[in-house]
Amino acid sequence: MISHFRFLIFVLLVRQIPASYSQNDSLIQKDYELLYEKIDQTKGRREVFRYLHAYLEKAKQEENLEEIIEGYKNYIYEVDYEQKIAYADSMLYTAELTRNNEVIGSALLTKGIVFYSGRDYNKALDNYLSANRLIASGDNDYLKYKIQYNIAQVKYYLGYYNEAVSILLMCADYFKEDNSRAYLNCLHSLSLCYTRLGNYPKSADINKLAVTESFRLKDSSMMLYLKHSEGVNDYYRKLYPESLVKLKSTIPELDKQKDFASLAVAYFYIASAYWDMGKREFALPFLLKVDEIFTDTRYIRPDLRKNYEMLIEYYNIQGNLKKELFYTHKLLQADKVLHNNYRYLSSRIHKEYDTTKLRDNNNDITLKLRYEKTFRISALAVAGLMTPFICYLLYKNIQLRRYKRNFENYKKNILPKASENFSRLQRPNIPDALEQDLLKKLANFELRLGFLKKDLKIEKLAISFGTNYKYLSQVINFHKGMSYPDYISDLRINYIVKKLEEDSKLRNYNFGVIAEEAGFGTAQQFTEVFKKKMGMSLNYFLQEMIKNV
Repeated sequence: MISHFRFLIFVLLVRQIPASYSQNDSLIQKDYELLYEKIDQTKGRREVFRYLHAYLEKAKQEENLEEIIEGYKNYIYEVDYEQKIAYADSMLYTAELTRNNEVIGSALLTKGIVFYSGRDYNKALDNYLSANRLIASGDNDYLKYKIQYNIAQVKYYLGYYNEAVSILLMCADYFKEDNSRAYLNCLHSLSLCYTRLGNYPKSADINKLAVTESFRLKDSSMMLYLKHSEGVNDYYRKLYPESLVKLKSTIPELDKQKDFASLAVAYFYIASAYWDMGKREFALPFLLKVDEIFTDTRYIRPDLRKNYEMLIEYYNIQGNLKKELFYTHKLLQADKVLHNNYRYLSSRIHKEYDTTKLRDNNNDITLKLRYEKTFRISALAVAGLMTPFICYLLYKNIQLRRYKRNFENYKKNILPKASENFSRLQRPNIPDALEQDLLKKLANFELRLGFLKKDLKIEKLAISFGTNYKYLSQVINFHKGMSYPDYISDLRINYIVKKLEEDSKLRNYNFGVIAEEAGFGTAQQFTEVFKKKMGMSLNYFLQEMIKNV
């Protein structure tokens, strides 16, 4: 219904184009290439609409669906956000008339980019995935990788950094030779991902590579954003003076380009650098600028949430209860936006002030302002509310220490031992010759990585060994000290751990891909077996691997 409404808006817009445009019928007689050149020469100016109108009208008169689609697409770059959506709807409607998957997929991609520009990441991802389904089986590699690149951007904003890295590495390899801007975009995005993953040296290396490649390719289009990402990375490396210089130098051009998202990030990390240096008065103006951008555009992302925590703390120390209450309200608003925009991510956001506590603080401050003599919530009630939270923190702390200890043991080649319940069994009740033959076949089975096959039931393996499953089970139980399922799982985990040590790209793939590589049927089964064998979660293991590169 909404799409049809937007289409009607578009029709009205086209019919209400100033009469001066319709008087330039001679333009419609020009070829598309010339009209496109004129559009390119006048973009950003009012004059461009003469050529946009001529291009689209020419295509309509000729009933040329491909050029009608291009005509709508041309308009998207010159109008405001609501009109962009209307033109994108019209473009997609026309593309569907062609019944050509590649054309429809390209239109879906463009519509996704429009939603992305409006920070509607979830709708953007929906369109990208729809485009991907249509394009995946075709031959247009450029479109395939362009879709993958845009999917990686959304994954980055939703917090799936490892998945974004694996996609971006493939895209960078593809674009490297023939599309300098796309290639540099990929490197820039990789740098951002590594920063969010906590691998700051890797992020710095990628940034340096991108700068070097910019000079080699004679393409300076990404230099501003590379300096911006270097400034953010320097902050996390505690290089505060360097971070301040780089981020401040990007502000004039970002302001000129009206890139409010990058401006908000620059302001926040400038404020954070001053804050961590103990210069909170210097941080305050930049914290307020981030708030101003959020107020005007509703732009927020998880790391910027701390902006309001710092404002609340600042005014709490100042004893300014009105300001503390005001920014507590703003933090609640930011959380609501984050929940809507990052519904897949919101549960993972680290909150120094969880929502319940925020609401309690909000009410507490309001009462203070009305009744200066009102007491705070009783200590007993607070303790009762905090007990589950404290227990959870204690549990996570113990778990983290256990993970850390097990990872240190892993680096020393000391792994948790498998269950020894089978080590006390008697020797297999079979002829010695058969026992030795089965041990040789098991050794050959391990050497040839036979354990990577899926659905590897003991009955099937026994048949391939020319024996029955009971004999094979006895040999494995006694000589391997574990059950058959544990034996197979043990081999697979040992194999994939070695692969992850040797193949840095594999570390950036999602759990499903790694599970497939290890021979497991599902990611859930794989992660459970991995945790049991290694004494830590797969996510923790991968993060530590990346840090220790």
